[in-house]
Amino acid sequence: MTTLVSWVGVDQRGQASFYIASDSRITWGENESWNIGKKVFASLGSPDIFAYCGDVLLPSMVLSQVVDLADGQALYPDNSNPEDRAKHLESFLTSAIGEYPKKRINPFTILYATRFGSGVGCAFHLYRFDWSFGSELIRNKVEIPIVSDVALCLGTGKDFVFESHLSWKNAQGSTSRGVFSAFCDALLSKGYPRSGGAPQLVGIYREGTGRKFGVIFCDTTFFGGVQIKNIEFLQSLEWRNEKFERCDSVSRTCLSGAQKHPRPRNF
Repeated sequence: MTTLVSWVGVDQRGQASFYIASDSRITWGENESWNIGKKVFASLGSPDIFAYCGDVLLPSMVLSQVVDLADGQALYPDNSNPEDRAKHLESFLTSAIGEYPKKRINPFTILYATRFGSGVGCAFHLYRFDWSFGSELIRNKVEIPIVSDVALCLGTGKDFVFESHLSWKNAQGSTSRGVFSAFCDALLSKGYPRSGGAPQLVGIYREGTGRKFGVIFCDTTFFGGVQIKNIEFLQSLEWRNEKFERCDSVSRTCLSGAQKHPRPRNF
């Protein structure tokens, strides 16, 4: 099963970033699992990021197609507002579901985050699409917090994330880095074995397209949940560790000049 969390980063000038993180574990029954399942997606041609939980096959296949369309700037017309973008995505998903064998599909949720405008004054928007047996695809807009905080947490491990996040908020207040650190702590806990593997991370900044991040987790480099050994091929990526520090992928230490994020005392 999947645990995923989305959150906004806010600074003194307003909304600055939006992220989605997920675990990498796919499970079958009680005893079978695979720790390198891709669950988060980012377009390199538009300011769009995506993720899913629940059923694996249909959402993962469809979102790969959606990202290809977004990369080619063919997912929605130029200058579309966020609501129209979500409607275009809804139409694509509905069509894909309609052609899929109903006996082979299980309930799922897809998250879609996008940015409207650029620079200071831009705004991030989050939508969720839910499908279950006997129901049409349902689209809902999710309210974005006005401070750095969780926008939406989903999946069977969400209670562990919320508990960890509350501890971080109590220790240092509400911060973007605290959300990701709390998520990593939840994954490292032994309380819920159905979520696991390395974190996967995508995001959007005030400028530019969607971003894919490498993650340094347990002193090991991962990208999309996959352990990366030939790290020289991914030097162009931005890398983050469990404390959300910007890091060098080779030395796995905080970049020179990057802000350090020490863990709160008693953690």
